Amino acid sequence: MIIFRYSLKRNLKQPIVLISNFALPIALMFISGFWQEGNWSTLPFGVGVLSMILMFTAFILSKNIEQDRLEGTITRFQLAPITSLQYLWQNLLASIVPLFTLNLIVTGLGMVMYNWSLGFSVLLFVSLSIFTSSCVALSYAWSNLIPSQEASLAVFSVVMTFASMLSGALMPLEYMPFPLNRLGAIFPSFWFMQGLGSLIEEGVGVQFFVANGIVLVLTFIFLLLGAKRKK
Repeated sequence: MIIFRYSLKRNLKQPIVLISNFALPIALMFISGFWQEGNWSTLPFGVGVLSMILMFTAFILSKNIEQDRLEGTITRFQLAPITSLQYLWQNLLASIVPLFTLNLIVTGLGMVMYNWSLGFSVLLFVSLSIFTSSCVALSYAWSNLIPSQEASLAVFSVVMTFASMLSGALMPLEYMPFPLNRLGAIFPSFWFMQGLGSLIEEGVGVQFFVANGIVLVLTFIFLLLGAKRKK
C-alpha cells in the first residue's frame, strides 16, 4: 500500500482539496435552509450543491495520476516491483477515501442537526459513496481523454455545470422541456438525484436500487474508458 499512502498524503496536502472536500461541504451543512425537513417535499437545494462539490473534488483528486505521467513519476514507480494495476487501484483508492470520509461526516451531521433517521442516513451514505466513486472514475477517464491540464479543467467545469443542470441538481427536471430533461441520463449525477428523490418520496424501492445500479454500471464504463485510453 505504498502508492496509496503516498497518494493520500499528497492529496491531503493540497489546500484546494481540504477546502472543497471538507470546509465547503461542512459549512454547507450549517445552512439550515438547504436541509430543513419541511423543504424535502422535493429534493433539497443542498443536495444539488453538494453533488457539484463532490464532482469538482473528485476531478482534483484524480488529476494526480495524469500529473504523475507528465512529471515522469509513474515511470519511476514502474521500475519498482509494482504492477500498473496496483498503481492504478491504489491511486483511485486514495482519491475515494477522502470523499467517503466526507460522506460519513455529512450523514453524521444530518443525524445530529436535522434528525435524519439512522436508516435514511445509511442509505444516503451508500448512495453518496456510489456516486463519488463514479465521479472519481469519470474524472480518471476524462483526464486520460484530455491530457492538457488547463484544457481539461476548463472543459470539465463547463460539462460539470451542464451535468448539474440536466440532472436536476440545480433546478427540478419538471421545469425543463423534453428532451433536455432526459439528456442528463448519461451522467452519474442524474441517477444519483433520481435515486435520492425516490428514497425521499417513496422510501426504499425498486427505483432506488435501479438508479444506484446504473451509477455503478457507469462507474465501470468510465474505468474501462480510462484504462483503454491509457494503452
